[in-house]
Amino acid sequence: MNDQLICKGKGIDFNCFDDCMLVLSFEEVVEDDQIAQLDRVYTKTHPDGWTITASLNEDWFWFVRHFEARHPKFGCVAGDFEHKVFADSEEAFDHFFVHHGPQEFDCGDI
Repeated sequence: MNDQLICKGKGIDFNCFDDCMLVLSFEEVVEDDQIAQLDRVYTKTHPDGWTITASLNEDWFWFVRHFEARHPKFGCVAGDFEHKVFADSEEAFDHFFVHHGPQEFDCGDI
């Protein structure tokens, strides 16, 4: 990441309903032929150029909380959509958010 990062925060730059968590889908890092496991780091490169690296969390379903994503043109985006996400530029964050943005996990549905 560069020396002049931008920071995006939950409740300011992206939101969700009460009792919901913002997380990435496990499919963002687990290849189709892989078996999801805890305590393992996964890396997946997508056709749009983003390579996302993360470990999985499990709470009734598999999801990604903390991640790091790199793109040859846009640079790096990393963080946790539950708190803060850092990016090399607004363009990097916007491109990542459009193509790999978080989904809402409703904790009340458990």
